[in-house]
Amino acid sequence: MQNREKNESILSYAQRLLNEDNAYDIGIVEQYNLLFNEDVSYDNAQRQLKGIKKFLKLIENNKQIEDIDRKIDLTINKDGTQTRNALLELSEKELKTPELLLKAHGYDSKMFELINCKNSMWHQNSNSDGLRTLYASKITVKPRTEISLEEIKEIFDKMNRTYIRPKVNRYETDGQNECLIINFFDVHFSKLAHISETGENYDYKIAQERISYSIDKYINKYKNRNIDQVIFAIGQDYFNSEPTGNTVGNTKQDNDSRYSVMFEKGVETLVQCIDKIEETFKCKVIVPLVQGNHSTYTEYYAAQFLKAWYRNDCLLK
Repeated sequence: MQNREKNESILSYAQRLLNEDNAYDIGIVEQYNLLFNEDVSYDNAQRQLKGIKKFLKLIENNKQIEDIDRKIDLTINKDGTQTRNALLELSEKELKTPELLLKAHGYDSKMFELINCKNSMWHQNSNSDGLRTLYASKITVKPRTEISLEEIKEIFDKMNRTYIRPKVNRYETDGQNECLIINFFDVHFSKLAHISETGENYDYKIAQERISYSIDKYINKYKNRNIDQVIFAIGQDYFNSEPTGNTVGNTKQDNDSRYSVMFEKGVETLVQCIDKIEETFKCKVIVPLVQGNHSTYTEYYAAQFLKAWYRNDCLLK
């Protein structure tokens, strides 16, 4: 049965609906509509339901949340935020540190952002433990849509461990040969499109394939020319959106993945392009940033990532 049953809590209904979506064989937008009786875009419904599913998984794995004595109450709001009340034993550090307070409530600070909180002190007398100081803790959180500095560091460290750069011996030139300019416009990395609506499919994997094809095409055409400098411009709407899922001008976009995935796969693809160019032409690669109107700030983050990645090379300008 797809509809919410009489006297069924919104949390129980969400657990039943989202855990049995294969049995119901309904789409993401319809699931969101059944939960909140509200029509939203596919991208928005996907993002909100991902956050709810993550929290439901935390509930399943965290026995504290099932402890009735803790008097836990959870409300999933229509705007995607969640309000949680619990009686918790908290330290002063946990009370003052948003990440630790989120953790005490069972939330991952990488996935959820603290909006507000209210903590009131309680004293509980127990025959076994004596007098205990507890807190009636109420917090409101929302799923994160932006990428944090910590996540960027993790992406950098992950690539540093797994990605093997080619060894290149550059040759010295007198600068009298040719300069090759490679410039990709409107890649819109992670944009989601379906053939039924747009005439063709598109997502970040298709974007990667097209970028790789284009780089190989440039290389095969000019690899025998006397190239002593390559300018590989980045930006120009390379990414499809900002962390909010909107453009800089706040126009809603449909993306195929979380922002952190878009950023990780996007910068990894740029690194592969730069290394392939350098490996082929064995010369200086200049990488200027030309920002577009979809992902101005995200492109700047990517440029700074590349600047750190190639910190031992004179590649970027």
